[in-house]
Amino acid sequence: MSQWLGGRRLVLAAGFAAALPFIVSAAHAIAVDWTPYGDDAVIAARSLDVFTGNSPLVGQWTSGLSEVLALDVYTPGPPLYWLLALPARFLAPEWMAATMGLVNAACAIGAVALAHRRGGRPLMFATAIAIPVMLASLPAESYSDVWNPSVPLPPLMLLVFLAWSLGCCEYRLLPLTVLVASFVAETHLSYVAPTLAATAVGLVGLVVCLRSRGRDERGPVWRWVVAAVLVGVVLWAPPLIDEATNSPGNLALLRIAATTGEPKLGIEAGGRAVVHTVGILPWWLQGPNGPLEGIADVTTRPGGLSIGSALLVLLALVAVIVPAVRRRRVGVIVGAVLALALCAAVAFDAASTPSNAVDTVHYTLRWASVAGMYAWLVLAWSLARLFV
Repeated sequence: MSQWLGGRRLVLAAGFAAALPFIVSAAHAIAVDWTPYGDDAVIAARSLDVFTGNSPLVGQWTSGLSEVLALDVYTPGPPLYWLLALPARFLAPEWMAATMGLVNAACAIGAVALAHRRGGRPLMFATAIAIPVMLASLPAESYSDVWNPSVPLPPLMLLVFLAWSLGCCEYRLLPLTVLVASFVAETHLSYVAPTLAATAVGLVGLVVCLRSRGRDERGPVWRWVVAAVLVGVVLWAPPLIDEATNSPGNLALLRIAATTGEPKLGIEAGGRAVVHTVGILPWWLQGPNGPLEGIADVTTRPGGLSIGSALLVLLALVAVIVPAVRRRRVGVIVGAVLALALCAAVAFDAASTPSNAVDTVHYTLRWASVAGMYAWLVLAWSLARLFV
């Protein structure tokens, strides 16, 4: 054990430094006797239901889609309630927020550790610095928030690095990737698109990588595939049970709501969101946005510098793929494709936001800070890897 720790002390130290805002937030929640109210209180109450005969099969009620259909619509699944069930039932209320802070800290440490696997110490240190910088673009209370629009952001950050590693043939990460991806996608609808984008890139990369290897070099892949399937079955069983026992089920209602003719912000808003994600000055390097700033960002034309720099970043991400393919730099290929896929997910989320919900983009697009941070990190690392 001491030998294992000895070889990883620097990684753990860098991860701990990146996770410090989450740890401090968790400690603060305990110090001030954090108490849930509003939506947080509903989440706490539903978490208490987990160990009863009324255990939730679906997630949190979503006001926007419920108004569209005039029916109660919920986020896909209950993993958030499962996570908070023990502190909600056996500990004081503040431990629910502390639990989220500690889980988020683990996500940051995991992201830094995976960055070390992908790019050694330079990328590890860059990631450890970038995470706290990115967190400054978010409200401080979100670091240990139990509110479901805030909860998935740090796990999404971990998922991005998991998907990158998965696409580089790290097949042992399959079960963990499915676990994190399911948690993120089931907790809030605005995270479904980036979850699908990241997971798809990781899985396609894994398949291509494994097919390029000989049978003897692949290792015991199937046992990890089976484990991943079992994890997925456990996490998606509740919403599938709800679907089978209700007509219409919640998943059917989500599909109907997504295909209604409700006016959307449209492709221009999607493009503006991408500009603010990677263009100068990107969201992840700014302070927290309020409702008015969020509305302005997706409804008004960005400045020339922002548009030009965003195009430059996107073109550079495409450009590094060409020499990477020629030199068989799998990490660069998967990393750049993943960054582009996340930018596409940003555009999709912004464009598909209902026009009457434009005041929500300041929190539904918070995850774009993760996408922007990752895009800049992977671009800088790719350029150094290819040309330095």
